[in-house]
Amino acid sequence: MDEKKTACEVFSALETTSDWKTSFICANDDLHRALVESPLAIFAYAFGVLLVMFLVQHASRPNPNALKKKSKK
Repeated sequence: MDEKKTACEVFSALETTSDWKTSFICANDDLHRALVESPLAIFAYAFGVLLVMFLVQHASRPNPNALKKKSKK
């Protein structure tokens, strides 16, 4: 088992695997390879995480205008 085969190669060699499952696994392998080999993907992932964190923090903060209206009533 010195050969390093991808999941796509393994499942493509099996006759019992459906075409849909094989194409899904091969697409997943391609995506994984692109994410590992490209630093741009890491930056895009980090930017997405920071964006979601900002949106959640901004949405959870109370609205100051709504607080002023409640205190006037």
